[in-house]
Amino acid sequence: MRRIGVFGGLFDPVHFGDLRVARAAMEQLALEEIVIVPFQAPASGRAAAPRRDRLDMLTIAFSGVQGIAIIENEYEQTLAGLTDALRAVRMGRQDADIFLLMGTDQLHSWLAQRNSLPVLRSVNVALFYRRESSDEARLRAMALNVRVSILQMPALTISAHLARAQIGLLSDAPEVLPQPVAEYIALQGLYKPPYAAMMRSQMTQKRYVHTLGVKDTAVRLARLHGASMQQAAVAGLLHDCAKCLPIGKLNALARRYTPDSLKEFTTGALLHGPVGAQLARVKYKVKDPDVLNAIHWHTVGRAGMSVLELCVYVADAIEPSRKDYPQLSEIRTLAQTNIKAATLKAMLATRDYVLSTGQGYLAGADALGDLQQQVG
Repeated sequence: MRRIGVFGGLFDPVHFGDLRVARAAMEQLALEEIVIVPFQAPASGRAAAPRRDRLDMLTIAFSGVQGIAIIENEYEQTLAGLTDALRAVRMGRQDADIFLLMGTDQLHSWLAQRNSLPVLRSVNVALFYRRESSDEARLRAMALNVRVSILQMPALTISAHLARAQIGLLSDAPEVLPQPVAEYIALQGLYKPPYAAMMRSQMTQKRYVHTLGVKDTAVRLARLHGASMQQAAVAGLLHDCAKCLPIGKLNALARRYTPDSLKEFTTGALLHGPVGAQLARVKYKVKDPDVLNAIHWHTVGRAGMSVLELCVYVADAIEPSRKDYPQLSEIRTLAQTNIKAATLKAMLATRDYVLSTGQGYLAGADALGDLQQQVG
């Protein structure tokens, strides 16, 4: 008889713990297949990531894992929803022995629902423990003639709640989330304020397309070079938050929040960086100092730039909608392997362009000198 696992959850987001459960069940229960069943988010309480995003993250997380099937439909986290999910799993698998994978806390919730016993008795329940969970639900289920087994694996100490909390702090949660899932979260802006929508209402269409391009490019560069992809996404989305402001408004905000910048940054093209950092702090409630620095210095750079600052600076120079210029292709290639060299090349390209227009290139000299010394 075929042995099929059914693993239901909100998966908001899917994390390493979910992968460990699936792998342990596959090996220990000799399962032919595990069917992942996404549940609907409760109508009340915290808003979950959209269904499509949670399904995409599941696909990314389980990519390359043999024997995994992901159901596209969502089911309510109710007895009726579980019944419908099991019915869907059994279609085409009528001869299968079903193993329902769940945490002890989930079993407790199902047992608390009226008329749940016929459903639970129709399957094998394979339990895993979470930190600080007890045996109460397992013992009660066994006393009620529910077939229960225990997956031999350490109790899970990570959770989707922990992942969301770390994402909210602009960490990629490397001990909780697979890196491709963290990258997807950064690119889609999940579990953070809707900065993309905020920027859309403040920008021209051309500037908005550029902003999305910088965000995506900065995230991918951050993954390549070991910076936080979540920080890169926020800095990329907000780097030009002051770009479309009239020069009078820029000057007024600079006088209010960053008066020293007026001595060095005398045009809107330069001033929108430091003013944008202050807007990000005051209006958009960004507290992360590395993100604010990346916004502040994205036009001219500075000595001692962090990897995040380098990624945002280069992303601004090479994002897909950038008009072609002589060094663009070389900078894009260099950015894949050496972010400091790519930054130096981009700065030199900017300097050469500004000088060719007859303007003096004063800003950024310290950054150029610092990078030239580091790159050699």
